[in-house]
Amino acid sequence: MGAGHHDRGSRLSRTHQVPRPLRHMQQLDAVRAIAVFAVFLEHLLPNEAVIRHVLPWGPMGVRCFFVLSGFLITGILLNCRDAVDTGQVGRGKMLYRFYARRCLRIFPPYYLVVAAMCLISPTIREYGWWFVAYLQNFLFWHEDKMMVSAHLWSLAVEEQFYLMWPFVVLFTPSRLLLPVIISTVFIGPIFRWIGVYVLDWSVMSTAVLPFAALDSLGMGSLLAWISVARASCPELIDQLTRRLLFPACS
Repeated sequence: MGAGHHDRGSRLSRTHQVPRPLRHMQQLDAVRAIAVFAVFLEHLLPNEAVIRHVLPWGPMGVRCFFVLSGFLITGILLNCRDAVDTGQVGRGKMLYRFYARRCLRIFPPYYLVVAAMCLISPTIREYGWWFVAYLQNFLFWHEDKMMVSAHLWSLAVEEQFYLMWPFVVLFTPSRLLLPVIISTVFIGPIFRWIGVYVLDWSVMSTAVLPFAALDSLGMGSLLAWISVARASCPELIDQLTRRLLFPACS
């Protein structure tokens, strides 16, 4: 009996350790490659190229990146939440660790690019603080002339998502977390519709704002939640999937 309890305790301690990085998922590399290829097509091909009119390559590639970001970040945060819920670490300390790791990973290459752009372009140098504060998407929304550097707007959207989403995942009650994630999927198209048809903003200027991307980020987050839930309770997820997709057979 003592040995059995010891084995179970060892397994539990290994299961609920302070969050570790997610394992590398090779299948996501193919998705990244497709997204990069789509964005390159949008920026490199001339407007008269036939292939440009087959699909909305640029928006499709960016949306793909948003789904990936939502999936990966939410997977990390669900891992963090598990550590918090099992008493391994407090929420405040977990938030500090999360933001510290994001800053060390993202800030050095990003600010190196921003510094180079400021040296090369007087226009970007004039608006440099927007880029330093990761608010360039709001600048693009307000100043159409700045769209020359619009390839950085998606980075600002992701950083704004990273700033807000940890509080949602770590502080939302467990029973409400799935409804909250699902609700974000609906916020994106509703916000875009209001921006274009009610506020009379252009499609592009609306798309660069953070709420306009929440459907893609939310879909990635939902996939992460399903992935974690399926690993911990596969029977429940299978039953839920069958009822949603094949209600007549339930």
